Parts: sequence; structure tokens; C-alpha cells
Amino acid sequence: MSSIKKLHGGVLPGVIFFILLHLTATTTTWLGPLGSLYKSTWYPLVGPSAPFLPLIIFGIVLSAWGEDQSKWRYALLPYLPLALGSLGWGGAMGDWTVDKLTYILGSGGVETIHWGAIIAINWTFFGAFWRTLFSATNERESESRPPTQTKRRRKRQTVPPTLPESQDSPPKKRRKRVKKKVASSPESPTSPETPPYAIPLELLTKAEKAPSEPKRELSAIADAIVNTLADIAQIEPVWLNTDVGRTVIRVELEVPHSTNLGKVRGAAENIALAVSSPGKVRVIAPVVGKGTIAIEIPRKKKSTLRLREVLESEALSHDDHPLAFVMGTQVSGGLLVENLAEMPHLLIAGATQSGKSVFANTFLLNLIYRNSPDQLRLILMDMKKVELTLYKDIPHLLVPIITSTEHALNALDWACRETDRRYDLLGDLGVKNLKEYNRRAEDPLPYIVVVIEELSALLNQSKGRVQEYLSDLSERSRAAGIHLVATMQRPDSKKLDGSIKANLPGKISFRLGTRADSITIFGTKGAEDLLGRGDLYFDGPNHPELVRCQAPLVETKEIDGVLDYLRDTFGMAKYDESLSTVVKSGGGGGGGMREGIPKKDQDFLDQIRGEIGEMDKLSISGLQRQFGIGYNKAARLMMFMEKLGWVSQDPDSKAGQKGFVVHL
Repeated sequence: MSSIKKLHGGVLPGVIFFILLHLTATTTTWLGPLGSLYKSTWYPLVGPSAPFLPLIIFGIVLSAWGEDQSKWRYALLPYLPLALGSLGWGGAMGDWTVDKLTYILGSGGVETIHWGAIIAINWTFFGAFWRTLFSATNERESESRPPTQTKRRRKRQTVPPTLPESQDSPPKKRRKRVKKKVASSPESPTSPETPPYAIPLELLTKAEKAPSEPKRELSAIADAIVNTLADIAQIEPVWLNTDVGRTVIRVELEVPHSTNLGKVRGAAENIALAVSSPGKVRVIAPVVGKGTIAIEIPRKKKSTLRLREVLESEALSHDDHPLAFVMGTQVSGGLLVENLAEMPHLLIAGATQSGKSVFANTFLLNLIYRNSPDQLRLILMDMKKVELTLYKDIPHLLVPIITSTEHALNALDWACRETDRRYDLLGDLGVKNLKEYNRRAEDPLPYIVVVIEELSALLNQSKGRVQEYLSDLSERSRAAGIHLVATMQRPDSKKLDGSIKANLPGKISFRLGTRADSITIFGTKGAEDLLGRGDLYFDGPNHPELVRCQAPLVETKEIDGVLDYLRDTFGMAKYDESLSTVVKSGGGGGGGMREGIPKKDQDFLDQIRGEIGEMDKLSISGLQRQFGIGYNKAARLMMFMEKLGWVSQDPDSKAGQKGFVVHL
């Protein structure tokens, strides 16, 4: 009755009227020719069950109406044609259903469906009866069980099934102690002092719906490209497929193997004219790994990729490495997931308003969302003093944000020395990298990511030291879990020479100002034709050619919201005081006096100090002969030793000779 009451207004009377009218038309001739026409339609379609079929359907719907536990009874509706057809009461509809299912599943499959339906119908309509019967049977068995057996089974239980309230229960006391211990434990993930590390994605802007391209326009673009290549390169290309990315449309074509690819590449401007392109057209001839060519044309209706859409994607969840991040969405539509640990260092270049600084923020938020301060520590160097100030005092920072060139060089020197220390720890445990070390060690070590905003500022001040530090880190720091990310506005060939580029294997470029800048960073042109606003090329150790992506967008208000939540929930930064002292003073063996001395020279100076400790006088030529080094290096080392106070010029030196007095 409760189900009937839920049918509002005239629904129930209307259904009853239709059932009575249907029953009258299919079983009598009272309605005349109209009733005969109605009957001749139903009987061939559903057979002898025609008079009662609406009543059966209404009964099933009514039984499931408004009851959450019985909603699945609606599944009986599609089973009706099979059931009636198997009984010979289903007419053409039932016969067709039985034939099709028998052809697909076989007679055994149809029988299985019947038995499953019988069991389901029996349980759903008579389940209360069976449950009552089983419970009564269990009660009779428990009453007839011997008392000793009941006691034995009760003793095996951790908590007695029934216990008087006045009786002291040891298990309850033990349970209270456990709860109290968990609440007071500082390491508990449920403790209010240390909540489990998680940042809500609701702090980021929701994803935007990407505008679609009509198939007619895509077909017109492909036809224009085919006709243009036929006129210029005298070939007959075959259109294979079209991929629609966030900012570009990629048309892939098959051409004869004897095609002059130089003419195909030279047809980029003609293709741009033919399709009325809003930007530069890129021609990829050939596509690596395929016998095809590809044409990339900018979209007129661009779509914005949001950081929240990236972090919610399943592609990122497939890589469990702490340093995995989403670089952007490819032209094909899939997300490009990269791992900083496999690069293991990254160089980011891009002109103003190209998206370089936005990408640096999305990269950092990628890592911050995935890693707690115990898993990841950051050293941020902001030479511009404006780009990374938002990250001030977040708990992931190892030292305060560095804005001084000398402090930045000292921090790089510390990173090299930390690499040495971590290698000793890896050797003691007999493992090859930090990931294996953290699995076996009692005190796991965090990954350290050093971010340099505007590497050019460091190269202008001390190119030699920076180059030495980068070389040292690139050779050894990968296994130690220390990685470097550097950005440059303009990759000038005078600053970014071959040695530095080799030490930063992973390269990302947004739109650059000139073709020469693109050649400097990638060795090929193309980056000057990027569209800006997050359109990038990526060149990594695992990719044979440049990969084009659209980087995600994150706005300043989103960054502020995430970082404020981070500080409010997990506290302010707890800086490493020993590292802060090293960064500010340049300490580490020689104190502040060793500032400006490259690390390799510092190690060599320690060796020299042990050799010349008992000498009274020393000369540059004597230093050459004793240690087998060239004049320039010997003179440089002597200059450093004079700065450290180890030696001083001998006033009694003869003319033309320059001797030094040893003060060790």
C-alpha cells in the first residue's frame, strides 16, 4: 500500500484505465473494428501473453517503486521477453530474443540465465520467509548445543557476546588504553597535531570544457593540405587521421617514399595560407618511427588546461615515483607524464609571456601535492626576487628563499657535499639509489630539488663555479636523490655553452625570440614559432624527437590558496640551521674565506696543505714540479693559498722571481 500511495495525481487511475482498456481490446470484440486492429497488432508481436503483459509490467514496477533495496527488480523487465519466449507465449518478440541469445550464448548460457532469474525472483519476493526460517533453525541448534561446547566457543572470542554493565571487562579496559595511546602518539596519522598529509583539490579552479572542432572543418583542412602538397611537391598524399589538441590540430599524411621532403618542409607557409592559419604551421617530415609526415596547425578556438584537471587524471596515478609530474597534454590529447629522477636535471627556457614562470609554479605544485615535507625538500633560488616569493615559509623549504648570488653558489656547493654524504650512506647499506635506501633504512632521506630562477644571473657572476657545480651534480646526484631545475629567459650561446647544456639533459622551451635561441637549446629551429601561453617543446633522454605539449595553467590566487592551506595545516618551515649557516657564510672546511674557490680546487688545496706543512718557502714553479700541474693552475692555487693566509710573498725574492713564505 505504501508503494501505491507514492503514485501522485492521476498516474495510478490512468494506468488502471489503460490496463482495463487493453484487457478489453485483446480479449473481447466490444470495441469494434478499432479493438480488432489493436488486437491484431499485439498478438503477433507478443503472442498469448498479450492480454496480461501490461499487468505484469505494472506489477514489477510497483513492487520496486520507492524501495531502495528492491530497485534491482527493474532488471526483470528485460528478462520478460526471454522468459515468455521460452514458454512459447512471447510471440515474434520472444522468439527473436530466444534465437539471438541462443546464437550468442548457446543453450547452456540461456539455461544459466533462467536458473539465475529463478533464484533471484525466489529470494527477492520470498527472502523474508527464508531468512526467518534460517534464523529459527539456528536458534534451535544453539539451544540444543551442549553447555560445555558453548563455553569453549565463548572463551575463544576476544570480546564476550553479552556482558553485564556492572561487570569489569578486561577487554574493554585494554581497548581504552589503546585509544588513549593512539590519541597521544605524535606519529599517529589521525592525531590532530600531525594530520595526514593531503591538500584538497577544491583549492584549484575546475577544468574547463574543451571546445570541439566540427568534422566538416577538419575534413576541409585536410583537403586543403592535400591539394597544397600536390601542387608544390608534386605528390599525392593520403590523409590518415587528424588529432585535435588543446592549441593545435595535427594532420597525419602518408606520402610516397621517393618524396622530396625538403619541398614538403618548405611548404609550411603555403599550407598556412591555404588553411587561413592564425599562427605558424609546423611540418614534421618524417614522423619518427612511422612512414608518414605530420602537419601541425594552430587552432582558432583554443582550450585551457587547468592544473586541477591534471592532478585528477589517472595518468599521474599510474606512476608512483615521488618526482613524477604532468608536463602537459600532447597534440593527441593524452597527458605527458615525466619523471624528474630520470632526466635527472631540467632546463626551462622561454621569453616573456610565453608561460615559463607559470610552468615553474605548476611543476612545484605537482611535487607539493604528491609529497609531504618528510618526502621532499626544496631549495629555491630566486635571482629576480619576485617569481618564487609566494613560497616563503612553506614547510617543504630546506633554507629560506635565496636571492643572493653568493648564497646560491654556497648552496650549490653544499648540494655537492651532501651528495658525497649520501653516497657514503648508500654504500654502508649496500644499495644503488635513494629509492632502495628509503625502503631499507630506518630513517629515510627526502628528495631534494634545487630550483634556480634565472640561471643567467649566476652565469654572469661566476660561470666557472656554476659550471663546475652543475657538472658535479649531473654526474653523481641522481642516485643521491638531489635534482636541479633551472630557468632562463633567453638561452644565449655565450652563456649556455655545450658543457652546461650537457649537464642539464632535460630541456623545455616555450616561445623564444629568435631562431638562434632555439638552435642554442635544442640544436634545431622551431621554438621561435611556438604560440605562447603554455605551448612548449620538450626534449628528454627518453624521447627521440621534440614533443609538443600544452602546459597546464595555474593562477596566482590558486597558488596563494594552496600555500596558505599548507602553512595553516602543516605549520611554517623548519629550516636546517646548519645548512643556513653554510649558505650565509660559505662554511664547510675553510669558513667564509673559501668563498669563490671552486670545489675541485678546494679538495686539491687540502692535499697541498698536507704536503707543504713542513716547508719554509714555496714558488709557483716548485708547485708545478711537485704536483705535476700546469703553470696557470699552479698560479691560481697559489693565489687561493695567499687568500687563505697559508702563504705570503717573500720580500727577499730576487728580481724576476716570485717566492712565497709558508705560514703553516
